[in-house]
Amino acid sequence: MGIQNTYAQIEDNYLSNIIRLSKNHKLEKARGIIDTMNNSELKKLLILELDYSIEKSSENFDINKLKGRELYISRYLKANLIGREEQGKDSLIYKMYIKSFNQAKEAKDTLVVNEILNKLNWHLFRNSNELKTFRKYIDISEFFKKDSIDRFYVHYYNLGYELLAVDQELKKMDTLWFEKTFKDGYNLTNVSYLKALLQQLHSIYYGSYLSDFKRGLLYNRKAIFNYEKDSTFVSQKGAKSVKFNVGVDYYNQGKYEIAIPILKKDLKNQSNVLYQMYGYDWLYKSYEGLKLYDSAYYYFKKMVSTKDNLNRLKHARDIKRIEGEFDLTKKEKELKLLSKEKNNLRNSLYTLIPILSVITLILIFIFYLYKSYKKRSKVLEKDQSETLQKLDELKKIVIKNHIILKDKTKVYIADLMYIKSDDHYLNVFLSDGKNHFVRGKLNAITEELPPNFIRCHRSYIVNSNFIKQVNSDTIILIDKTQIPLSRSYKDKF
Repeated sequence: MGIQNTYAQIEDNYLSNIIRLSKNHKLEKARGIIDTMNNSELKKLLILELDYSIEKSSENFDINKLKGRELYISRYLKANLIGREEQGKDSLIYKMYIKSFNQAKEAKDTLVVNEILNKLNWHLFRNSNELKTFRKYIDISEFFKKDSIDRFYVHYYNLGYELLAVDQELKKMDTLWFEKTFKDGYNLTNVSYLKALLQQLHSIYYGSYLSDFKRGLLYNRKAIFNYEKDSTFVSQKGAKSVKFNVGVDYYNQGKYEIAIPILKKDLKNQSNVLYQMYGYDWLYKSYEGLKLYDSAYYYFKKMVSTKDNLNRLKHARDIKRIEGEFDLTKKEKELKLLSKEKNNLRNSLYTLIPILSVITLILIFIFYLYKSYKKRSKVLEKDQSETLQKLDELKKIVIKNHIILKDKTKVYIADLMYIKSDDHYLNVFLSDGKNHFVRGKLNAITEELPPNFIRCHRSYIVNSNFIKQVNSDTIILIDKTQIPLSRSYKDKF
């Protein structure tokens, strides 16, 4: 008997260590201890539980041969399996958890009690509208909690309960309480899987309850980062579910082009019919947002067909939620009509496109001719302007052969050598040696003279026909008269 008791004690210690390691998500270490156990039925059950978490495997098993601690541990593990495989009603799973909990509590097995309460609360949070029952077992968890993992789950389920209460309009949103409780939850664990679990709930809080989709997206990305820190099946499954939520976040921000490939990728590998229904639902909404009514109508029909294939008793709440959004028949007619109108428009466009193409080519050709005409007109206008300017200059040289001074003296341009300004008077010098002193301004008389008269100084204008030599600062005329040359006018010579 003593040896048997020793073996039983060893098995109990193995079980306790396995549960502690599993709570801390040290799954591979827990799997190693299981291999050393003797009880074949319990060993098989524990292997199935951990293998599901590590690599997703499942198999049914019989617990009738087990007794005592092995029996109530096996019963809650079997409830986990039935829930995962969707093999039984929620009420059956609930009863199995409660029976296991009562037996573990009677045995004062606090370690197992906390583990069962965690699984039971998860079941109530995910699958039940019975908030009173959920609240009851959260409070019981508060009483039995022993370590930081237990405290973490109490925080997590308190957050879940409050969100459900707000959802069912039993409570008002208390953002200060939520922010503090989320912060406290993060301080309770360094386990990546648990952090990701809380970040996923945090994103739901921001996106679904506060409509802050950018923050929701931020916490979803944090959750994916923590889930992907290890390669276990449960972590990869968590990352996959969050990636779907990322698609929904982009939809809610109106970024339909980004949302669609994410949602399609999730659907491609999705075997759960319920999640397929929600995937089709968000895809049809995204295409409707882009006004691509053919695709919207296609995914709407897929969503309705998938909904009709769901177990109405098991998924009553989800079906009611989809059917409650709108009148499905009316919506289908609306999408069908929009899709038909768009197809008619597309067919009309196919007819019009060749005609429009010909018209476009004609317009392009006309535009090209117009541009060529305008270009040639500009060249002709420029040439005409230059010709007229030259004619004006010739007129000045050929036609205008004299000027009349203010004292009525007629001076022939061919005889005019240079003009000097002296205050308000002009001294006009002729080639015959004569000069005329009259009132006037240099600028005014310049306008009457032809182009061969050039300004060389602020006080002088010279007839270039009489220039013999140009020096750095003087101009020498053919009669050896020297006229000053300013630097400012030097470039004209």
